[in-house]
Amino acid sequence: MSEIKKTILQIAAACIGLSIVSYFLVVIYMDFKGFELSTHGHIAAMLAIFFTYSVGAGLMALLFFSNKHGHDAQVHNILKKDNPDQNDGDK
Repeated sequence: MSEIKKTILQIAAACIGLSIVSYFLVVIYMDFKGFELSTHGHIAAMLAIFFTYSVGAGLMALLFFSNKHGHDAQVHNILKKDNPDQNDGDK
């Protein structure tokens, strides 16, 4: 199994684990406050928590991928060439 597939599986497992823990914390909090959810409400909460963590993990993965492969530096260099008088804060 390639390194990328292992990393993707690890990220997915982390999202699932974090989603399960978060879901139970939300259920405990709602029981404490006296709220009740139907079965559809519990399913919606589980899916919302899972997809929120998945989108966050995916965006962070893209951020690190972009930085690692130099895409950020390419954009920075292009912007620097277009406006050489701009004070970019690197000094």
